[in-house]
Amino acid sequence: MNRTLLLADDNATSLKLLRAIFEVEGYRVVTANDGKEAYDILLGMPIDLVISDVLMPNIDGYYLCYKIRTNKDLSHIPIIIYTATFTSHSEEKVAKDMGANKFIRKPALLPDLLSAVEEVLTNPAPTEDLVVINSDKYEVIHQYSSNLVNKLEQRSIELEDALDSLKRTVNRFQQAQHISHLGHWEYDFTTKRTVWSHEMYNILGLPVDSVKPSLDLLLKYVHKEDKVEVRKIFNESIKNLKPFTHKHRIVTKKKLVKHLLSVGQFEFAESLKPLRIYGISLDITDISEKELKLQRANRELETFIYKAYHDLRSPIVTVEGLTNLAEQDVKDEVALSYFKLIGEVTRKQSSMLLKLTNVMDIRNQHLELKPFLIGDVINEVLQLLSRLPDFKRFKIKVFNQLLSPISSDRNLIKHIVHNLVENSLLYYNLDRSDSEITITADYNREDDIIIEVEDNGIGIPEDVKRSVFDLFFRGTASSKGAGLGLFLVRNAVDKLKGSIHLTTYEGLGSTFTIILPQNK
Repeated sequence: MNRTLLLADDNATSLKLLRAIFEVEGYRVVTANDGKEAYDILLGMPIDLVISDVLMPNIDGYYLCYKIRTNKDLSHIPIIIYTATFTSHSEEKVAKDMGANKFIRKPALLPDLLSAVEEVLTNPAPTEDLVVINSDKYEVIHQYSSNLVNKLEQRSIELEDALDSLKRTVNRFQQAQHISHLGHWEYDFTTKRTVWSHEMYNILGLPVDSVKPSLDLLLKYVHKEDKVEVRKIFNESIKNLKPFTHKHRIVTKKKLVKHLLSVGQFEFAESLKPLRIYGISLDITDISEKELKLQRANRELETFIYKAYHDLRSPIVTVEGLTNLAEQDVKDEVALSYFKLIGEVTRKQSSMLLKLTNVMDIRNQHLELKPFLIGDVINEVLQLLSRLPDFKRFKIKVFNQLLSPISSDRNLIKHIVHNLVENSLLYYNLDRSDSEITITADYNREDDIIIEVEDNGIGIPEDVKRSVFDLFFRGTASSKGAGLGLFLVRNAVDKLKGSIHLTTYEGLGSTFTIILPQNK
């Protein structure tokens, strides 16, 4: 026959946990939220063991013991006091003087708690051996009252301290929200109650508490062009059971347009019906205006670069053609050297302009994800770079494990390989006669595409390592490049949502490793 336990505790979490523990062990469990409810249950049904906390509303655990032990119909029921508040030896003595069979301090180890319950149920102390409180036991009553008053005073002081601390925290939180222009809001679908923080009023251009907050009023301030999208975001969040993040505009009472970044989340019942929505809104008006100015500046810069490219491209091509003719016809060695120098400069200028437009194209173009062979791309790049004057001094090794077509943007991959290999060709070690470049293509364990270009060139000093991917960065004044190649590589890798890693040792060489997700 299963035994029935009565658990009395005003802490719902503790009560739920204890109930689960004892039900797993095969006990029937009845619960009460205070001593009065527990005593009423005892009067109405048979109970084999009472496990009670001490500090509870209406009737505390000590007085529950007293009432049980002074009721002849209940005095046989064993009692365990299980408490985290009354833990001293004097308080344990009071509990036992009141008639408790066991006194256990929270939190107890599960085996110890179960063992104590089994012991009390198996061998309960005879009722006549328990100390029953009567009118002559004034010392016990006094000790009990004194302990209870002390604990209540201590709890009152703790609550006052906690309340003061909470007020200070709320004030600091409000100050932080005001400084950062961050407001929070929530809405309860059951009670229809809406809460706005002080800063939410400020963001909306309203005096604090000047209007009764509501979800409809909050949505009313959303810019008319953004209302449909905001409601769509809400509906998708409910449908997908996921939080939402959205940028939108509001129009304040004074007709000021503000840009907000709102992050929110719904709480759902077991039936998946929305119970509550809460979130934060950050005023990003200043940031958005700066972004718009930056976007305008970028567009103007792109326009300037494209115009400069087309305006300069024609005379550069003309100069290149003339220098090529001069190199064929001029016999004077000094004049010929000048023409070769002019030709080299024009080729560099042409290359720089082309790379600038390539950067703009990479940023603006849409990805074209198609299957292709990486080996074909590597061969094309090497064919193009073979025209460089120093190409023949290098031993080029290719280890291609990607023999099947990969799915990515072929043009961007070509830019990456071309500029990494060109970088190695430009910065070789003059003191070496065995200059090498190794190109590796493979998959990693996550099935990502790995492209690696390794050289034994001059390497990169540690103090400039972090800057090599910056626009127009050149390690020294004598650097051969224009500072665009690695910048272009970084933009291409970012566009493909990949990563780039550099390992370099000054005087020994560099290894650039590109990791790209494969678009299947």
